[in-house]
Amino acid sequence: MQNPNESLSQDPWKFGGWLLVLGFAVHMGVLISIMELYDVLYKFNKLSIENKSFFVYFELIAHLIIFTIRPVAAYRFWNKEKSFKVIFLASLIAPLLIILSEVSLAYLLLPKGTALVLIDHFMRYFIGGICALTIWATYLKKSTRVKRTFIN
Repeated sequence: MQNPNESLSQDPWKFGGWLLVLGFAVHMGVLISIMELYDVLYKFNKLSIENKSFFVYFELIAHLIIFTIRPVAAYRFWNKEKSFKVIFLASLIAPLLIILSEVSLAYLLLPKGTALVLIDHFMRYFIGGICALTIWATYLKKSTRVKRTFIN
């Protein structure tokens, strides 16, 4: 008698286990990027022209980049393309790079008291992002289900 889990794990067309959690994370990333982009655009439109600094434009462009990457990752996930792993990891790395850039800009351009508050706020997101990147990168590298699923 054949083990029912064995046939599932060898079939490249079925999603299961942690791969479902990965799919959920990919699609939540798309929804989160939509909400974040809306929030940035709302704040951007409320500012007067003289208050729109380089920092504000940088944040808008950064969120547009993330907003572009995450739907591509979701599309590649459902098409089971090999490039999904790279695109998904890029969608996790991009916010980390943006956070580091924003912290650097805040430190250089804003008054020191404001910069320290922003740095504390951003570092919480940065540490969470590092944890997520570590977990998902390890899973994408080690999982045989991932290797068998993303073959196109």
